[in-house]
Amino acid sequence: MARYVLKRLVYLVAILWTLTVVIFGITQVLPGNVAKMIVGQFQDPTAIAAIEQKLGLNDPLPVQYWRWFSRVLHGDLGDSLVMQRPITPIVLDAFVNTMSLAVVSIVCVAVVGVALGVLGAVHHGQWSDHVTSLFTFVGISVPEFFWGIVLIRISSCQ
Repeated sequence: MARYVLKRLVYLVAILWTLTVVIFGITQVLPGNVAKMIVGQFQDPTAIAAIEQKLGLNDPLPVQYWRWFSRVLHGDLGDSLVMQRPITPIVLDAFVNTMSLAVVSIVCVAVVGVALGVLGAVHHGQWSDHVTSLFTFVGISVPEFFWGIVLIRISSCQ
């Protein structure tokens, strides 16, 4: 069992590393220049060259990749070019908010789902079973963002 888990962990690391290489490669072949995006397309070429030097965009691709990968391994995702602050705290804040929403929604869905399932089982074939089934099918069929909008509207009315 331990050998199986170790084998899967090695596969996981290999897949994640391959993904980082592929994504880094894709970002390198996309059209456009980060330095031009920062200073503007019609800026002085010396300003663009200074930004490229500051960001290390003149270095060979393996050096750029290794610099980025080693920083990511240490938890440093770099700085946001738009917000002018580190990205890691922004991602962590969003992750905490996402996890809290996910836990609350899983608990709500579990409680409502079990209650409706018990109601449908106790009253099998009756009108309450059909209403419960209809409610369940509608709940599953409608996209999640719609329910989010409905909940936001309901909470803002109170």
